[in-house]
Amino acid sequence: KERQGLSRVGCFTLDEAFRQVVISICLRILSQVERDIVAENLSQLRIGARYYISDGDWMREFCESTSMEAVRILDLLCLMDPSLVSYIFPAVKKVYERTANRQSGLVFSSVLQFFVNHGQHVIFDVDPVLHHFFVDYVSVRYRQQLFAMSTLLFLTTNTSKMLLHTPVFPKYYPAILKLLAWHPRTVASEILPLMPAMVGPNTFSELFHTLLDLPLTAAFMEQYDRPEEHHPESQSNRTGFDRTFPAFKAVQQYIMRNEAVVNGRGIWETRDETQL
Repeated sequence: KERQGLSRVGCFTLDEAFRQVVISICLRILSQVERDIVAENLSQLRIGARYYISDGDWMREFCESTSMEAVRILDLLCLMDPSLVSYIFPAVKKVYERTANRQSGLVFSSVLQFFVNHGQHVIFDVDPVLHHFFVDYVSVRYRQQLFAMSTLLFLTTNTSKMLLHTPVFPKYYPAILKLLAWHPRTVASEILPLMPAMVGPNTFSELFHTLLDLPLTAAFMEQYDRPEEHHPESQSNRTGFDRTFPAFKAVQQYIMRNEAVVNGRGIWETRDETQL
């Protein structure tokens, strides 16, 4: 016979008072993360023999780690007891609305996992969040290896859900393959099992050309997608190419796209140069 004050979830029993304390602490952490970090007299911390990190960067990394863990704990509690979703969901949604763009992406992937797991309980449309994640986030932060692995872990964990309820694989595979183009040795084994999910009657031709274009994609990412370079003149002088040439611009936009072509027809199948 279960003791009073314990809630049974599956084969586990969790003290309700303890659960409420955990939820309160997690929500408190998430509310504090929304505030901007203000530090005075910043110094540097030494990591190992040669690496240094500023106090500001350390505090940002620490806030991101704690908020990511708080979201994951809340996600686990909601999986154990779906009745908590209506109470916790607004706080997690606020994290996405206010702090997702300020983080490196790990918090965003945890929040996205929460939305995928529990969005149906509150009638939440996750498609705009997925669009924001793959088009505006993955396409910019693909250089970060930890974020790349986190993104692929999310896709591997939720492959069935993504195929049944979202257009992620047939629509955003160009952004996903950017991770392969930039991290070919570390993420190839993670992306390979996802390839069948990207293939479809409307995508197989364009996907085939995209795979063939991966070396060209990596070259464009290296030469023309550097975050520290914003002036086309400097890039043109360094590479010898004129970025303003219309045909070159069209090829660059196609290679660096983040979504599949609507009609499934790639630029290499276009015979008329005026259509570029």
